[in-house]
Amino acid sequence: MFTSLKSVKFPGNFSNPDNGGTWERLHHFLKRNGIYRNSFPKIDAARRIAKHMNPEKNRSRSFVSAKQSALLLPLEVGVPG
Repeated sequence: MFTSLKSVKFPGNFSNPDNGGTWERLHHFLKRNGIYRNSFPKIDAARRIAKHMNPEKNRSRSFVSAKQSALLLPLEVGVPG
């Protein structure tokens, strides 16, 4: 993904975005480390980051809630799951 960051320690607040790990903070961190120096292409970054996400390990309350809701959606509309 961002090979130049392999030896960089990520701040702890990125482990739970519900605690302030917003895209602005991510952009500031990446900018400080020489990536996306000017604008921050959120969609491109989201796609690149999503490839490395493990939904089962995601501890964000909002993500877990959204995931649980999405899993229940077929039951709500009567679609066999």
